[in-house]
Amino acid sequence: MKIVQDPNQPSCKLLKITLKHLLVVLLLLVHLLPIWIVKYFPTQDGPSHIYNAQVFKEYHDHNNFRIRDVYQLNWAPFPNWTTHLLMAILMHIFSPLVCEKIVLSLCVLGLPLALFYFLRVIDHNKVIFSLVGVIYSYHYLLMMGFYNFSISVPIFFWTLGYWWKHRNNIIPKGLTGNQPLVGFYLLLMLTYFSHFQSFFLLVISISVFTGLLFLLELQTDKTRPNFISRLQPLIYFATYMLPVYFVALTYYLSKTQGYGRNYRKLSWLNEYFFNLKSLVYFRDDHILIGRFLFVILTILLFYSLWERSIEFVSKSSAKNRIRFKSTDLFLIMFLILTLIYYISPNNIQSGGGWINDRVHIYLVLMLLPFLKTPAHHYLQYILITSLVGLSLWHLAYTAHDNFFLDQEITEMTQSTNLITENSTLVLYLDKHGQQFSDTLGKIDYVKPFLHVGSYYCLDNRVALLRNYEAALDYFPINYQYQMDTRPYSGPKTSYPQRADYVLAWRMTSDGINKLEQETLGPDYRSIHTAKRYTLYYLNPNTLDVNWWTNTLNINRKELAFDFHPQDATAALNSISISPISKYENQAHQYGWLTEAKLTSSSQNEQPNPVFQNAITNTTKTDGVFKVVLPNGRYRVTCFFWVDNENPISLIANSEKVIQNLRQTDTTKVIQKVYTITITNQELIQIVYTIGQIWSWCGFKIQPIGNPPDA
Repeated sequence: MKIVQDPNQPSCKLLKITLKHLLVVLLLLVHLLPIWIVKYFPTQDGPSHIYNAQVFKEYHDHNNFRIRDVYQLNWAPFPNWTTHLLMAILMHIFSPLVCEKIVLSLCVLGLPLALFYFLRVIDHNKVIFSLVGVIYSYHYLLMMGFYNFSISVPIFFWTLGYWWKHRNNIIPKGLTGNQPLVGFYLLLMLTYFSHFQSFFLLVISISVFTGLLFLLELQTDKTRPNFISRLQPLIYFATYMLPVYFVALTYYLSKTQGYGRNYRKLSWLNEYFFNLKSLVYFRDDHILIGRFLFVILTILLFYSLWERSIEFVSKSSAKNRIRFKSTDLFLIMFLILTLIYYISPNNIQSGGGWINDRVHIYLVLMLLPFLKTPAHHYLQYILITSLVGLSLWHLAYTAHDNFFLDQEITEMTQSTNLITENSTLVLYLDKHGQQFSDTLGKIDYVKPFLHVGSYYCLDNRVALLRNYEAALDYFPINYQYQMDTRPYSGPKTSYPQRADYVLAWRMTSDGINKLEQETLGPDYRSIHTAKRYTLYYLNPNTLDVNWWTNTLNINRKELAFDFHPQDATAALNSISISPISKYENQAHQYGWLTEAKLTSSSQNEQPNPVFQNAITNTTKTDGVFKVVLPNGRYRVTCFFWVDNENPISLIANSEKVIQNLRQTDTTKVIQKVYTITITNQELIQIVYTIGQIWSWCGFKIQPIGNPPDA
């Protein structure tokens, strides 16, 4: 009797595929736990990236006058943009810490998914090896906080797989009608803006594969009549890769020529290579996982070589021409990357570092398409079980360490609420303290506490003075000021003013004593002390809020400020303000708050003396002026030079009171009145323009109603 299966019932094969998919999804979701079960994901550079992404996102807000004074934006098309830009965009919706978790999730899930796509394109029978990508979802460079590189790795394999799949259809016959070429260029661009080393290795890999495939096709393709016609694919490739080569070589030469290089010892390279130490970050226990994985990959490599040698021998004995398979090319590429790993410097003084570590990840994963899956189903199950087991073992260590490191970081960020807005903060630290955990003990590889101080500067408009990214030209945020003497801000750049807050970060008692006696002195006082840090605050100056009535003219009813060049004379009954009238130099009563290089100008033809002089600057620099006043309600009248091309805007104590003010007549001068209630004994005005230049002639302040409170 013949049994007919109900077509509405799913087949056993479909049921098994669905179950496999569910298990894979479950495995991937479990690997997100170390990210989402903690508040602070412990990496070395991650906190710095979060902070600088927020600075980039908030930089346009003129209320952030201290950040805008310390930093400037770097819009150069350097290959380190992706995660900074992504986090900055996400911060319009989510908190900074959640944005980091989203980026981390993309890195962790992206690698195994990209390997799955890549291996499926090469040979669908080898997708089993994408489980190696699950193990590598947490690697040393991710925990170092190298987010741009970490996200570039899956992009690398997406791009390589896409090129491999469409390589015969990518021809330079116009971008509009050639979707594979457009897609290839977009993926290349995304790789470039993520990390240059991944981009450079991708260009090398695609070029090598093209050459090897050309030689392979010369051996197998007999349809083309002559050698010139066989060169056509190679010519097409060279044509559409020419701009890619130009970009790669230009950036490579700019960052390598004339710079010193440092190399790792051969013993270090061997230990890192054979122990797969790209999987090791917080503890040496990961080394055992790396060794097990190395043994599995080595067994698979020898098995694959054995199978291929049998095929060569059988074809040779049958007097057939020996033919290479396309997957054999990945063994060659693995050997090339291994050579690059051993001969490359570890870092170049232009800023490129951890080069060997980065290449090591690629050479391991590049070998996977060559490996042959075991023929017997039981051996396949053993392989799958081993890889899944190693990934869960690796995951367990990571989740455990993240959980306890998060507790330590949480304890170290308890006083973030003590930091006031638009202030500056600098970190001092001991090297020993950055690599010791109360739970894990000594940490040899990653320093999870090195940049935790960046959390003190989130969501409060604070400028971090010891910001390593701002000293490097391949990050979006750079310092405004380059100084010869830099007592506060770090090795390369600084800010002329003293920091408002000093965070002594994981320092020994001897280090604390030395810092207090030799660097801080009596000007700073401790405002919070915890087990692993001490927070200091620059002693504030005593403010005389009645300074403007304690003058020879005791009946003064208004306070007028006349802005003019340094050597000019102020208008009658006005206070003289020049471009260098700094707040700290005027007994902390009034003056410019920032270090912006202001300029001045005159129009003597103006009949009203108030409008004859002005302090000016460009759209890149704001004018920030502070006046100490008693609390109360005031009428403020501001005087400007203005025209239609240079509208004026003004913020008073975080409130936008003038917006895009333009000329109303041919005089090109205007006065604008606003009222404000002072509650914190200060008036901070910020003037700026969306045009080319702003010109501020001065302002006057008049109390409204009852006399202001002292």
